Amino acid sequence: MDDSINIVNGQASLLTLQQVHHGHGLVAPIVPRHLVEELSGDEENFCQVANFPWSPMACYVLMPESGKVPAEFLERGMRTDYFGCGARSNGYSDFGGIVVCSGGIFLSQQNVITSGFSSDAGLAGYTPTMEAYNMHLAPLMNRQNRRPSVGMIYSEYRRDFCLFSTIPESWGASSLESDRHIWDLATGWGMVGEITEDNYIGWLHVVLAGNFSTELSAACRYLLAVGGETFDNFQPQAP
Repeated sequence: MDDSINIVNGQASLLTLQQVHHGHGLVAPIVPRHLVEELSGDEENFCQVANFPWSPMACYVLMPESGKVPAEFLERGMRTDYFGCGARSNGYSDFGGIVVCSGGIFLSQQNVITSGFSSDAGLAGYTPTMEAYNMHLAPLMNRQNRRPSVGMIYSEYRRDFCLFSTIPESWGASSLESDRHIWDLATGWGMVGEITEDNYIGWLHVVLAGNFSTELSAACRYLLAVGGETFDNFQPQAP
């Protein structure tokens, strides 16, 4: 490890996470309470993680083996809760987000932080989506040692998301236009739906009305919130 990097832990790491976000005018993610003491990272950047064996680069984009997305993340969540916040730069724009599994929910949220195309890109995208996470998902994630039953991958900059669960009755709520139907999600998991080519996400209301579980309902509310912020042709009505 580079001796010039000052690593902070626990509450100091949480404070760093909050201060770095606030310093960029961004809303910070809420860390599950039981993971705060495990939190660790450089005191001067976004990268703060707890029980997180992957590179913080995973917070920018999941990078498991092809065809196994996101099996390894779900399988680890069945053994332990974890949290990661990270960022990367391409020299022109900054991207980042969170990967968290706790309280029965897995989330990968990928955002633009700053962009050479827009000085307020982070405020326009990162902050509303982080507020949606803090409101709809973070309270449930304070529950400790619950096996994940719902998962989401949401990418602001790819204008894309998908939703998966362990509840067979919820699978196939939307048409699957990508190759995600061949994903090895993890044993017992299936795809609920994804954003379609015409940006239609009204099927989330159908899943919400099904009242399958507290976790799946929270996931739908989160995706409806971020979908309304992200997709130009957002259509909230049920099909």
